[in-house]
Amino acid sequence: MVSSTFPAVTGTNLLGREVRFPDGLDGSPRIVVVAFRQWQQSDVDSWVRFLQDRAVDHPGLRFYEVPAISAVWSPTRRFIDGGMAAAIRDREVLERTITYYGDLGRITGPLGIRGRGRIQLLLLDDAGTVVWQGAGPYAAGTAASLEAALDELAAGAGPAVRATARSDTGVERFEFEWNPRYRRLLSVLGVAPASAWVEVGAGRLAVRFGPWRLDTPLDNVAETRVTGDYAAYRAIGARLSLADRGVTFGTDTASGVCVCFGEPVPALLPTGCLTHPAVTLTLAEPERFRSALAPHAG
Repeated sequence: MVSSTFPAVTGTNLLGREVRFPDGLDGSPRIVVVAFRQWQQSDVDSWVRFLQDRAVDHPGLRFYEVPAISAVWSPTRRFIDGGMAAAIRDREVLERTITYYGDLGRITGPLGIRGRGRIQLLLLDDAGTVVWQGAGPYAAGTAASLEAALDELAAGAGPAVRATARSDTGVERFEFEWNPRYRRLLSVLGVAPASAWVEVGAGRLAVRFGPWRLDTPLDNVAETRVTGDYAAYRAIGARLSLADRGVTFGTDTASGVCVCFGEPVPALLPTGCLTHPAVTLTLAEPERFRSALAPHAG
């Protein structure tokens, strides 16, 4: 995404304290979860456990829930906020829940939000710049992308810089689908959201999977197809097929994209003495990945 500064608006948390966005938000970095509809609270709740866990990994991290409510409801603000506070009672949640009543366009416009049918998640750096943006209820792919952005921000190479560089060079990045069941095993192998991705552009297909690399010209892509329902012992981690020497970089067992090559390419061994006619990748957005390869396949 193109980075932007979170709009300067004012809200009030459920303890009655006025909060100015983005300067009045504590934490470094900050995650703001914006909801536009009452029924979207369940979508917000689906992220809480993940965000709490990330706050353990990133001690300075703070996250906020922001119900964004049209100005026409301002006269009933005390009643609405009071009802929310009575239902919550937990002081920590009351502190981090900040209601905004006003022109919703002041939020959606600057952030490029085209509709209000999904909650919005925004990662802010110390300057209040939105360096990552996602939408909708918890999903493994979105969570992995956010975690990678947090890791990059902590490392000092902000995601916004990388996103701009990819945009300038026409390179698209694709994240893996992270099944929580296998995260610990993969981390032992050095494979994590911050060290595993696929990039398409600048004439090349590049795969990083922890310590493993695959790099080949896009003209070498012959075919792509969706496969799936793998056995874990055949799919999780970096795997070699003894049947056809194909390689799998896997983080989930549900589905993946098999990319076949015109000329076999090295991946598992850096010396190039072992080459592979195909690679299977368990990506979070398989169809978008196939679309990116479509002009080159075949």
